[in-house]
Formats: sequence, structure tokens, C-alpha cells
Amino acid sequence: MFERIVATAPGNTTADKYTPEVKKSMAELKTPPYTVTVHSRPSEESATDVDLVLDKSMPPWVVTFDDFMTDEECEAMIQLGHKYEYKRSEDVGAEKADGTFGSVQSSRRTSENAWCSSHGGCRDEEIPQRIHKRIADVLQIPAENSEDFQILRYEQNQFYKTHHDYIPHQKDRHVSFSRTLV
Repeated sequence: MFERIVATAPGNTTADKYTPEVKKSMAELKTPPYTVTVHSRPSEESATDVDLVLDKSMPPWVVTFDDFMTDEECEAMIQLGHKYEYKRSEDVGAEKADGTFGSVQSSRRTSENAWCSSHGGCRDEEIPQRIHKRIADVLQIPAENSEDFQILRYEQNQFYKTHHDYIPHQKDRHVSFSRTLV
């Protein structure tokens, strides 16, 4: 998957692969010519087989996507954070009687965040839909399998330190994959 992502990133492709058809498709999908930079990879050789022992002994894939969102999309997401109300960032709290989880303020994060979810309607807006579709197309994993966006806001001297909270039942969630080619 990572090899394909790096090879097909519009900003990484050679001029001969950046055909008029590709340009037209990118314009229709409003996809910027993002690049993918590899910072770490298991091996320079292409992998085709899964070998759990070997895979665990090698370094992980670490990549960054540069210019994945346009300036317009970034500004729109910031404005959606205001619309859906930035609030003090919190950690996952104790499980409630109804199976949901509470939240607690933590000294490990002082930022503010707004959730861009379907619950409030944010995820259904044009820009989040476009970004989720772009992510789904790149990963070849359906958008419904992705988490909601957290839009974070930092004022001077605010922070969001390393944390390890998670919702235990989510580690066992069923995830479906799609092999649709983009």
C-alpha cells in the first residue's frame, strides 16, 4: 500500500505519468498535486509476502503528505471548528452505565478541539466530504472506516502532549476493505 501511495502521489509522479486525463481527474476531484515523502521504510525491496517475524524486526513505514489539502480547504476546516464550537481538549474517561465513555480534563493537553462528525453535521459538509473521499481514494479504504476529524486550535503556550487514552471496544471494531483502484 505504501509503495503504491508514494508512486502515485501526483507531486511524486514523473511528467509522462501526469497525463491530461490525470490532470482533468484531479481538477474534477479538486485534488492538489500533493507529495509523499518517505522518512522510514522496512526495506528498499518491494514486499509481496507477509512475514510476521521479519515484519516486526524491520523499521515501520513513516511518511508525510505535503500539500494534501488546499489553502481553501484548510481555512474552511478552521471555520468549521468555529461553527461546531471549539472546546477544551479532553481525554477519554470512565465507561458509563450505558456503554459510552465520559471525558476528563487533563493536564497533558491544553488545546481546544472541535469534532467534525456526522452527529453534529460537520462530516456531511462539502469540504470534510471532499477530504474524506481523497483519503479513501489514496488509501483504498472506504471513508466510512475513517475516524471523524478533530480540528485542533492552539493559543500561545497551549499544548497537546503524548497520550495513550483510547476506547477499548474500538480495537475490536470490524473494518471492511475495498480494493477498488483509483
